[in-house]
Amino acid sequence: MSDPLYERLQRLKRTRQVRGEEPSTGTTAVGVTGGVEAVGKSSGDEADASLTRLGFRSPSSGIRERRVFRRIGADAQRIRRLCEPPGGYLVPGDGKPLLFFDAETTGLSAGAGTVAFLVGAARVISDDTIEVVQLLLPDYPFEPEFLARTADLLTADSRLVSYNGKSFDTHVLRSRFLQSGCVWDEPHQIDLLYSTRRLWSAVLSDCRLSTVEACVLGVERELDLPGSEVPERYFAFLDTGAGEVMREVIAHHEQDMVSLVRLLAAIEDVLDAAPDNANASVMPSDPIGVARMLAPYDVERAIGILRRRVDSSGPFGGGPAAMVMLAGLLKRRGKHSEAAEIWSVLFRYGCSELAGVELAKHLEHRERDFEAALAVCEGIIGVCGASTPSLDHRRARLLRKIAGSPSS
Repeated sequence: MSDPLYERLQRLKRTRQVRGEEPSTGTTAVGVTGGVEAVGKSSGDEADASLTRLGFRSPSSGIRERRVFRRIGADAQRIRRLCEPPGGYLVPGDGKPLLFFDAETTGLSAGAGTVAFLVGAARVISDDTIEVVQLLLPDYPFEPEFLARTADLLTADSRLVSYNGKSFDTHVLRSRFLQSGCVWDEPHQIDLLYSTRRLWSAVLSDCRLSTVEACVLGVERELDLPGSEVPERYFAFLDTGAGEVMREVIAHHEQDMVSLVRLLAAIEDVLDAAPDNANASVMPSDPIGVARMLAPYDVERAIGILRRRVDSSGPFGGGPAAMVMLAGLLKRRGKHSEAAEIWSVLFRYGCSELAGVELAKHLEHRERDFEAALAVCEGIIGVCGASTPSLDHRRARLLRKIAGSPSS
């Protein structure tokens, strides 16, 4: 199978051979590419020294490892409590340690040729401190060893917490493990991107982690660079051996994991504070999103949030979406008449076809008002401009009931 990174490395080697360069030469600036100063290949000792200045050590012959400790205050204590019974809304509280995981890769697609070159995990070690471990792939031939160390770091007896990790980071790792013939017993994963979208997508310009950091967590990065520039920095490192070109990548990666710890604590705080967002310690969230997240755990609290949203500014309040959700939760709790009142309002104003269908069901099966239910079905067809097989079936059944025939 073709591997773009391997092919690129081979091209670099051929280029040096044409120029008459040895695989390891002194460092001499030769130009600037993509904002990164290009230098000649450093010697092995010089490359190791440059990585050492960034805090990396060589626990084995190939990979490089960096460990740092960050004090983050009360958020660390909050996370420790979540791991214990009864847990939180996103964390089961089963005693499994949480690993806040992130990976930097050679491309922004999850294709087979994309390689994870920097993998890290943060864990809480005290009531105010976390430990961050970063593994760096110094060259492509060491990938099997790098993957084996990654498997040791991200063990199955832990629980991963990521941001878009389910659809990208772990997908890339899974592909590399498969191609390398290495084994990874992948842990269960909590992806905070989905919860973030539910809580803040309505109030943020986008849900990139940098946006969430700035607007929700109040975090301002000192050393950072756009994610699109990260692969080029790594390729510059492979070409030159100069660890300094990776300084901002390392800082970016470390901060991602620290922010994941803070974000999980913030999400749990928002859900704890609902329905009174004023008690939350972070940016106010979308009440509809909060209700959607709370519904599987506490239907009554979710209903309370939606009632306030609907009743606070007229018959539609937070909009048809809030009313549809509220009616559905009321139905789940057996409050069918209240749900029917909401469906009736939505249907009358043509805001929801679903509301019309639910209203027709209520009128037919609970009120036994077949003519009213038939009128609602006819109204749905009039609004939509066409019928559907399910509506045709319902109309036929209602006509038989009105005529006194046995129901089908």
